[in-house]
Amino acid sequence: MKPVNILVVEDDFIIAAHISALLTESGYTVAETLSKGESVVSFIDNNPVDVILMDINLAGDLDGVETARLVMQKHTIPVIFLTANVDTTTFDRAKDTYPAGFISKPFKNEDLTRTLELVISKRDFIQEQSQDNIDDGEMLADRIFVRDKNRMIKLNLDDILFVEADRNYCKITTKEKSFTLSIPLAKFEGKMKNTNFVRIHRSHSVNIKAIDELNDNYVFIAGKSLAISKSYKDELTRKLNLV
Repeated sequence: MKPVNILVVEDDFIIAAHISALLTESGYTVAETLSKGESVVSFIDNNPVDVILMDINLAGDLDGVETARLVMQKHTIPVIFLTANVDTTTFDRAKDTYPAGFISKPFKNEDLTRTLELVISKRDFIQEQSQDNIDDGEMLADRIFVRDKNRMIKLNLDDILFVEADRNYCKITTKEKSFTLSIPLAKFEGKMKNTNFVRIHRSHSVNIKAIDELNDNYVFIAGKSLAISKSYKDELTRKLNLV
């Protein structure tokens, strides 16, 4: 079983060190400890993170709630808030970001570890269910169900612009937002019954209906340029019936 990577966002050095030691003793991996919300999104854009432990009062211009809101726009990583502010206003602000947990400071070690166990257990269950659905061939010809916050929603395949490989995951991009599936791109393609998708690069499969223009090296979709690898160019040409 791969280690669970936890990002700790806490501007109190002593508390951050205590949390890191507790997580390590409990068998988790601390991906990093950050003190400012401004550093969070760029870090998780480039590093695997399974859960975020987020203090609400942070150094810098962004507090934990606003940071969680920015994370939500790009990722589906569970956030557990840690805060000394238990007033209704703070709680209501935090609630709007759909956190996986809300722990008041000072907290007992057991409260934190048990909350983490529940969050990770729920995440693993949902991923297993999603995996089972795809393995059972329940990806329909025109739609797929993907996780969005705390629910599964229907996504029409024609609304997908492109699919991007991300380690052992793949990220689906539509005009409105992105979704992450816990399967590799190759496996997603293997179950795909929609013939409008074509691989253009080892990292990208695109919906040919979404292509706005292309040249010898790139396709352009919704203002984004995606590179075309030589090894995939012939298949793209065939799909588009280019002369």
